[in-house]
Amino acid sequence: MARQLHHWAADENTRLVVSLRNDYYKEYISFLEVGKLPDNFYNLPQPNEINLLKMIRMPAIKAHLIFEKDPLSGKALDEVLRDEAMLNPENLAALSFTLDEIFTKSPKGRMSCKVYNELGGMHGAMATRAESLFQSLKFKKADYVFHHVFHQLIQVDENHIPRRLYAGYDKLTASDESKLLTDEFIKAKLFQVSNETVTNNRIVTVSHEALIQQHQENGWHRVMDWLASQRSNLLVRKRLAVAVNDWIENKQQRRFLYSSYSRLHEILALRKNGWAFSDKENHFISLSYKAMLRNAVVVFASLFVLVWISLSLW
Repeated sequence: MARQLHHWAADENTRLVVSLRNDYYKEYISFLEVGKLPDNFYNLPQPNEINLLKMIRMPAIKAHLIFEKDPLSGKALDEVLRDEAMLNPENLAALSFTLDEIFTKSPKGRMSCKVYNELGGMHGAMATRAESLFQSLKFKKADYVFHHVFHQLIQVDENHIPRRLYAGYDKLTASDESKLLTDEFIKAKLFQVSNETVTNNRIVTVSHEALIQQHQENGWHRVMDWLASQRSNLLVRKRLAVAVNDWIENKQQRRFLYSSYSRLHEILALRKNGWAFSDKENHFISLSYKAMLRNAVVVFASLFVLVWISLSLW
């Protein structure tokens, strides 16, 4: 989608107005050439307290909803939500989800503080919804299904912070149970699905990175436990992603393939344990393996010739 938007924006006969959510900003920038931002590109600043309160309050007023007051702090719920959203710009992406959850679970005509507290705040709302939905699906092999889907949707960055990945819908839904998980999370707006620009294949990602990131007691504990158990594997995956990116940026030259047996062995071990990789990563792995075999044959042949020469001169 980002490539397509950039293509349209470059067309002199097209006038394109696009708004981009903050948590997709870095991904959009990564598709652009350095210093090649489109004309009239405008970074919308983070809303101040007054504007953010209007964003929360005005739709509720039009819907004739009343924000209850927190009995402990005495603040109205809209002010509580504003204060939490102001803590981090990335919280804005989770705000609409939280408002929707509060609206769905509150008594008619009200936005309940009790519901907000039961959800665990803004990040807790997402975690609560995800865990409740996951448990309701009653998988026979819950841990296996969770791993199959989420290892394709999560990577760690250079600071070991979990970030979203995009995965092909067909790979995610290879089994009946993984298809059920993926489809239900899409319906619940925890995952989002779109069509890849070039191939038009369906791709899936998490709707909000807050779902897969650690937020102390309010994070999704199923994700946090999985991240802790897969830390070393995620680092191997991250090294592979960096290597593939370098290989592509350098016109897929052979010298940028994996030359270390230990690196390749780590990847093959992951694959044996059910880890799935993108088509580009699989191509990189295959070429690295072939190159390593070729080098091994060359080394063996060279040693054979040296031994033969030595024996001939004996």
